[in-house]
Amino acid sequence: MSCSEIDVRDYFFGELPGAEAHIAGCPDCTAELDLLRATRATLLTLRDEEPPQRIGFVSDKIFQPSPVRRFFASFWLSGARLGFASAAMLSVALLVFAARLQQPKVVVASQTQQVDVNAVVAQAVRAAMAQEEKKTSLLLEASERRHQQKEDELAIRVGEYTTNLEKVMATNTKYMAEVGIGGEVQQ
Repeated sequence: MSCSEIDVRDYFFGELPGAEAHIAGCPDCTAELDLLRATRATLLTLRDEEPPQRIGFVSDKIFQPSPVRRFFASFWLSGARLGFASAAMLSVALLVFAARLQQPKVVVASQTQQVDVNAVVAQAVRAAMAQEEKKTSLLLEASERRHQQKEDELAIRVGEYTTNLEKVMATNTKYMAEVGIGGEVQQ
């Protein structure tokens, strides 16, 4: 018998007699049979459980949304209701805004104390200008510090470059002194 004629699962369930010789001699069929035996042993270690007596249906009350959720779902799904609610909210907002604009601002001055509006405004302007001047001076100081730092870094770089240039020139002068004008070395 060949492997194509034998179904190891049939042999495992006892439905294919006479295949013992092939399975014993075929490593692929033996491996498949061992796998089926291991699967059966694993399944036998599981405990038996009773299936549920009742299956839940979508029509059960537990699956129905709450009345509040149903109201909001029907509200948001209705274009007419949503449009009406939006228009009503916009109208109320406009009325409140218009009512607040029309209310005059009443400034009550006591009889004993007269408020000079020009003086109060001038004082507020002076305070705002002083604050702006302070901010401006702080920004200017920070800018000057950054400028001085960059200037110091540039001076250091120029100094290093000058030192290196002097070394190169000294080396060239020494070499020129050793080498004659015609390229001959003087001894």
